[in-house]
Amino acid sequence: MKHDGISESARILVNIEQVGHGLFTVSVNGQKFESITSQYDAGNCIVTSYFPHTRLETRFIREDGDITLFQQGQQYRLRFVTPRWIEKALGIKDTAHSVLAPMPCKILRVEVDEGQRVKKEQVLVVIESMKMETSIRSPQDGIVSKVVHRQGELCKAGNALVEFEDPANNG
Repeated sequence: MKHDGISESARILVNIEQVGHGLFTVSVNGQKFESITSQYDAGNCIVTSYFPHTRLETRFIREDGDITLFQQGQQYRLRFVTPRWIEKALGIKDTAHSVLAPMPCKILRVEVDEGQRVKKEQVLVVIESMKMETSIRSPQDGIVSKVVHRQGELCKAGNALVEFEDPANNG
């Protein structure tokens, strides 16, 4: 357990298969639970599941692609992992060390060079979208490994503007 009371993340394989209206088969790390019925209360974000001899209420909050569950006094944070085959099929790149365009835009100015050390909140790129200029700032201290788009280029929302070196590779 970390000093802040948050345990290290654990990878748990969960498979949920709907086998009928409101009827599911659930496997958790290979342990299978069959004939689970569930009801969803969208207004309160609660799923009530009925296992043999047990009723389980789970409240959830969706935030930035993750889900936080509250169940029996415990909190669980779920992060969904995109399978590699989907990433390859859709041409999705690893963006963990990238700054992405927040909207379709034109690059007005690039304020950094490849190999440059930058500080958190330093302006990296200035973009124009919907006739407004926006400064894109660094989310971290780091070293710029690649400037993906140059002045005058058009960029789609979600495309990388600047890539950082992976801190794990910088001994």
